[in-house]
Amino acid sequence: MTEFSILIVEDEPAILRGTSRLLKNAGYTVLEANSGADALECAATELPDLILLDIVLPDIDGIEICRKLRASARTSSIYIAMISGLRRSSQEVIEGFESGADDYIRRPIDNDELLARIQSMVHTIGLEQELISHRDRLEELLEAKIAELKGSEYLRYAFMESATDGFFLLDQDLNIIELNHTATDFLRAAKQGDNTETLSVVRFLTDHKLASDVLHVVETGIPFFKYKITVMLNEEERHFSLKAFKVRDGIGMIVSDVNNLVRSEYVTLIKKDVRYPSLMLPICQHCKKVRDMSGEWHMVEKYIYELHQVDLSHTICPDCAHEIYPDMDLYDT
Repeated sequence: MTEFSILIVEDEPAILRGTSRLLKNAGYTVLEANSGADALECAATELPDLILLDIVLPDIDGIEICRKLRASARTSSIYIAMISGLRRSSQEVIEGFESGADDYIRRPIDNDELLARIQSMVHTIGLEQELISHRDRLEELLEAKIAELKGSEYLRYAFMESATDGFFLLDQDLNIIELNHTATDFLRAAKQGDNTETLSVVRFLTDHKLASDVLHVVETGIPFFKYKITVMLNEEERHFSLKAFKVRDGIGMIVSDVNNLVRSEYVTLIKKDVRYPSLMLPICQHCKKVRDMSGEWHMVEKYIYELHQVDLSHTICPDCAHEIYPDMDLYDT
């Protein structure tokens, strides 16, 4: 992205000016709004790449603004980061994410940390846009091929079966009308049926809380895209993207393996030696498991091995040795 535009929604003039100056100096194109009404109008008119949305505004609160942006086909895909003070409750943070926010920033935050957070968002948005562009090209290719091969069932079948992505054609109730070999293998590996008669897209979408989003495509005609779905395939954790779009009176759906892309994104972020909340590693104070960026909990040894392919050996450090075995000179020379 040669130009990246950011809409700052903030009713405090001093904070608005300071944040705007900081981002402009960093090379971003900056838009400003000091009320919820101005934010909705600017977002619909300018279509910024990112919105920094203050949760407390004089006319419309940030959560309601987020809902309105997500409800509009024109602004539904804009990346939104909500901003609030430290005194906001956990429930308000949860409501923010449920309203459609992609990220959350707590104040106070220093300039370097804010720029680092925004750079991480820019990276994520770039990956998502790249993936969406690829899926759109696949969708166009699929529709073009179907039209081109309309008179030849054999060639159409050959095209579908040679695709590495899973293609589904569903009716309005999510029943399978047609699917290719990759889609069949995917459902079987995800334990959504053992044979053609028992394969179930409904079960898969319901298990991953996606059924209502896909059904919404039929009602609105607005495509639905999920960047990352974590699925256990043959006892192995894999990541997939899903795109659903309206096809006549039914739904077309493409499921693609993005495991390598997700891992590449994760490793890229980890390699950045920047201390900000989205790269802090949560660890359970009781069992000492750590939570990765997909929300899964792992033992420390497994987490480090999967990320760096490094095995850990167990020993005892000098401090613990002196505390537990005070009479043994394990480290004294």
